[in-house]
Amino acid sequence: MDGAALSALAAALGAGLVEAMTTDAWHAVRDRISRIFGRGSAAREGETARRLESARVALRSGDPETLTALKRSLAEEWAHNLEELLVKDPALAQDFESVLKLIRLASGAPDHTVTQTISAQRDAYTAGG
Repeated sequence: MDGAALSALAAALGAGLVEAMTTDAWHAVRDRISRIFGRGSAAREGETARRLESARVALRSGDPETLTALKRSLAEEWAHNLEELLVKDPALAQDFESVLKLIRLASGAPDHTVTQTISAQRDAYTAGG
């Protein structure tokens, strides 16, 4: 995976992580991310879990008027953290994708991409204009 792909993966997971903070899947997502950051260290894993819970509390108790900005800020912060970890160990991309899949399934989003190809020729009619 090249640098741009790693950045995109980290950004997607950062955004997904913040969205997962308000879902029933939160504990599973938090635990998986904590294990990834912990890399075998119970202390690092615990610290990551505490930071994630702190972010969740801030999000859930935040002012509704600033909620969008707070979500964006948290997503950027976690995307940065995730990207740093991914740059150090690109093999973690598979773990990141697994967590993203969990988040998508919990949110009801499809676990696949649909591509439509539409072509029109002369005298084609476009509705809804």
